[in-house]
Order: sequence, then structure tokens, then C-alpha cells
Amino acid sequence: MIYLLLIVTLRMTSLSAADSCANTETYLRVLRNLLRNDPSQGLVATKIAAIRPTQGRHGQYEVELKKKELAALLKDPAKLDEYLRNNPVPTVIGPDGIRYATDKHHLMRALHELGIDTCYQRVVADLSSLDQASFVSELQARGWIYLHDDTGKLTQTIGDLPQSVAGLRDDPYRSLAYLVKKAGGFKKSKEPFSEFKWANFFRARIMIGPGEQGLQDAVAEAMRLAQSDEARNLGLPGLAP
Repeated sequence: MIYLLLIVTLRMTSLSAADSCANTETYLRVLRNLLRNDPSQGLVATKIAAIRPTQGRHGQYEVELKKKELAALLKDPAKLDEYLRNNPVPTVIGPDGIRYATDKHHLMRALHELGIDTCYQRVVADLSSLDQASFVSELQARGWIYLHDDTGKLTQTIGDLPQSVAGLRDDPYRSLAYLVKKAGGFKKSKEPFSEFKWANFFRARIMIGPGEQGLQDAVAEAMRLAQSDEARNLGLPGLAP
């Protein structure tokens, strides 16, 4: 099944990354020379550590798959530069000129884990004139920040979020939601933080057992739940009407 192939693919991720390690420094040197601002496209080459996340968690399985993709592209730095140009991090400028990512957290985390410290960003809004409280309210109104804890409850403040993607915590249920989406359990949705909504749905109904077998069993159960009347009645994003 598709989800089994996805999980088997993950076993190869570290090997794929290791294959590129011998020439990593050379590749990175070339890439650094390619990463340049492009005002005509609104692209700014920015240190990943300088971009604040707007969520506190990520799914490590999605990061591992992204690392495999990026590690392959890194062998041809020009191709990776083109990929990053086509996938800039959308940012909003907040108080004190701080840039906050509104998406692409998993891409930034994967780049960080591969030792790539720069990405392209594109500013989608300048809210630097707002005070902190008004800024957070505006982010919430636009669906650009996720301040929920790992049970789905709104308990955090922007000050509770990590300073960079390096501080994001792994949420295995976010990984579960990603794998279910990739296996066709639901479709990609434009609704903000849709996979966190699925993660919380699964969290309340599935226990993820240890190891890969535990994850495989959880994906199988989650695929069934994704097609259930319960999921449809809750109006979860990405389900066919």
C-alpha cells in the first residue's frame, strides 16, 4: 500500500543524505554563491535562524522526506537554488522588523538539518506598525499563527513559540496526518494548519505504538477514520463534499 511505501522510503533517507556528505561542503559553497536577493521577484535570501516560526511543532517524518528530496537536489546546487526560488518562505514583518514565517516550516527545518542555513523569503504583509498584541490578533484573524498545544487547545502565546525552526518539537500525530494525506486519506487544503486539525482528530482516537510497525498500524487505522462519517460530520479539511 502507498503508506507502507512511504514508510519504507524513510529508511533510505539517512543513507541518501550520507551519500552526499562526502562533497557536502563543496555543494554548500556553490549554493551559498547562488543564493542572492532577487528584487524583481520579491525574493530575499535570508538566514533561516532569523525567521521566526508561527507554530511550535512539526512532523519529523515529513522533514525526513523533505531532506531526502533536498539532499538529492544539493548534488546540483543550481537545481536546488531553482527549487528554493520556486518555494520561497512567505513571511510577515512584525514589530521591531522581525520576520515571521506563515508557511514552509518543514522546508526550513529540513534545510537546517542538512546544514543549509539560508533560504529565500517573500514578504506577504508588513505589519510592523502594530504593537505586539495587535500583531498577534491580526495573525490569528488571517490564520497565520498556530498557538494550540499538543491537545489542540489554544493555550500558548507568541512568546511560547521557539525563536527559530531549530526549536520546533516533533509531533508524531502531525507526521501521521501527513502520511495519511500522502496515502490519499484526504486532500491538501488551503485551510490554515489543516494537517494539525487532522493530527488532533487522530490524537484523540488512535494510539501510535512503538517503532515502524506501530506507525504502520496507526496509518491503517487513520485511513479508515479519515473516511468515516465522524470525520465528515466534523467538517475536517480536504474531504470531498
